[in-house]
Order: sequence, then C-alpha cells, then structure tokens
Amino acid sequence: MSCINAIKLFDWVLSHPGRKACFGDAPDLDIVMHCDKILKGANTELFVLEGDNEEPVIVLWCELDTERKNIHILNILGDRGSLKHALGAWQSLYPGWSVSGARRKSKKQVQYRISDFAKT
Repeated sequence: MSCINAIKLFDWVLSHPGRKACFGDAPDLDIVMHCDKILKGANTELFVLEGDNEEPVIVLWCELDTERKNIHILNILGDRGSLKHALGAWQSLYPGWSVSGARRKSKKQVQYRISDFAKT
C-alpha cells in the first residue's frame, strides 16, 4: 500500500468529467468531506489506482463487510475500462470476496464474485 498525494487526488476528482454522474451536483467541499468520512470509517475504504504517470485512473469509495466477505461500492469515478483493473487488484488483495453496488441508471443492487471479472 502506498500513499497518494491528496492534492493531486482531489484535483483529479473535482475536475473529472464524470464527477456529476458520481456525486450529482454536490459542491467541492461536500465531496472532500465525503472522502474524509470514508477514510475515517471503521469499515470503509478509499481505493485509488494510479497509472504509470502517478495520476489516478480510478477511485472507489467502498464499504467492507468482512463477515460476508463483500466489497460494496458506494461511489466510483474513473476512466472508461478502468474498473476491470480495480477488480483485478482486489482479486489479489481479497481472494474469495464478492463485489456489489447499485447500477447507476436503474439503481438495481448487483453482486458478483471478484474472480468472475479477473477471468475476463
């Protein structure tokens, strides 16, 4: 696990073209406070995958359910196709776990085994 520059992270999050889809019309301060709440939560996690240039490629705000071995995605912001890389990283960190979240358009809750994504 490595540290990421918080200024670089927030600059990327706040200027990302998918910001509105991820956070709605939330102001900058609310988004930063959401990140802080996730970082301080007992069963919450902020996952950041960086590219070769040390810029974020995908950021995931999640709840970890250690009893059910499930990662529940609260918010996701990233470049197209980046979720597959995050799931591959999770497969090595959390073998045998599942990942869940709500589909953006339908709000339908879905759950998959992380290994299902690692094979594709």
